[in-house]
Amino acid sequence: VVASQSDNAPPLGPAGRAHMSFEDWSKFISLHLSGARGETGLLLSPATFTDLHTAPSGQFYALGWFRAETDWSSGLALNHAGSNTMWYVVVWLSIKRNFAVMVGTNLVNENSANALNKAVDLLVGRFNEIE
Repeated sequence: VVASQSDNAPPLGPAGRAHMSFEDWSKFISLHLSGARGETGLLLSPATFTDLHTAPSGQFYALGWFRAETDWSSGLALNHAGSNTMWYVVVWLSIKRNFAVMVGTNLVNENSANALNKAVDLLVGRFNEIE
């Protein structure tokens, strides 16, 4: 078997060629969670986070974040999922509960999204058990 290393095309750079460790991405997710909660003293102002997380009227997609009301999040949740053709990652943030979950895989195929969504469900369930 020959390994394949093919990232998204360079024009997709701003949306799909950001490369970082899960540790660094978790810091980015934590920043967005704090910003969505209106915390101050962050890299960006609360107003900027509001702009980033607010979808145009009648839509549910806000500058990279899908907005959803879920039972487990007790209100608004932000979601992002995507792939660079080599990795697939799913992130969910519950603003009210101050909780985020991020899962990823380096096996990208037609089953990746379903598998990661199941992992998210298991982690959310575990969070609900211990809270």
